[in-house]
Amino acid sequence: MLKGKAPWLSKTLWVNLLAILALFFQWIFGFDIPASLQVTILGAINLWLRNLTTQPIAWTATADEINGATPPDDK
Repeated sequence: MLKGKAPWLSKTLWVNLLAILALFFQWIFGFDIPASLQVTILGAINLWLRNLTTQPIAWTATADEINGATPPDDK
């Protein structure tokens, strides 16, 4: 069993991906928000989301998890 949550369930990763997308749209459409304001807003959002975090992100799975095997119950 994964010790944590899947990366696509992370609000922090989604916010940062949206920030990258927003940066791209600024470049395409010429709309510019000052860099200092962008850093301040994204930093504040990341700090807030970090305080909400209860589980780590599980980046890897064991071979048994990938193959669908269930680990023995340790109780």
